[in-house]
Amino acid sequence: MKALAKNKILGVDNLPLLFIFYLFLPAQLFTVNEYPKWFLYPRINNDIVIGFSYKTTPAIIDARRMYCVYKKNEVFGYLETIKVSGEKYCVKSDYYYYFDHSCYENTKTDSLFLLDGFGISAISMDYVQAYSYKKQAKINKEIVEISDIEAPYWINKNVWNDDEYFYGVGMFVSDGNKNDAWKTSEEKAIYNILTSNSINIYSLKYLNKDNSELNEDIVLNYNRIVLNFLLRNVETLERWPHEDGYYYTLVRINKKDIILNE
Repeated sequence: MKALAKNKILGVDNLPLLFIFYLFLPAQLFTVNEYPKWFLYPRINNDIVIGFSYKTTPAIIDARRMYCVYKKNEVFGYLETIKVSGEKYCVKSDYYYYFDHSCYENTKTDSLFLLDGFGISAISMDYVQAYSYKKQAKINKEIVEISDIEAPYWINKNVWNDDEYFYGVGMFVSDGNKNDAWKTSEEKAIYNILTSNSINIYSLKYLNKDNSELNEDIVLNYNRIVLNFLLRNVETLERWPHEDGYYYTLVRINKKDIILNE
């Protein structure tokens, strides 16, 4: 997710604490065959903010940024697709999430309390942490084995809605960086909601009737979807890791919090 402040954020906070933190991580969690419930089911802990480390950037930086992004952000971007005789291909996509810089600055002066964390890769030294602005916030630290988790019904869905919310599912295959896979699947879930709500869709249809070799017409449809939204109160509800390296995330946004910018 390209989460950008309206004024560019520079610097990395608390980098020395990264290495101290690793001394206290449960060794068994580096295998990533198990996860704490607060990570898999964030909907049961509404007061927490989850941060992912990335290279030399500690998780607390991501937690501060994502707190601001999910509270309120503007999304700009586009998606280009081509469908050739029924087969759909993504040609190009690019999108950015802009959040208010003052929100990020406020999180630096307010207290973020570390509640729990786990290592996700002993090789890359990546980890995940849970924070809260409430010092006494409750968090479910129960550990769940991946093999004990049944595949949730929603992994076979893309976007749907009820009377109040839009729901989106994102999936990404890990290439070894699990933090990146989890973050990307979450981005895709939000992106799927936005593309289903966009009204700025430009289409071009081309019919080729001269394909004598296959003895059939070739129909090409080109679509460009332009994104320009104001989002508020984005909620990550659940995560599910498939043992084969597929990472799924379920997100919801209240309908009144998806605002099309004119």
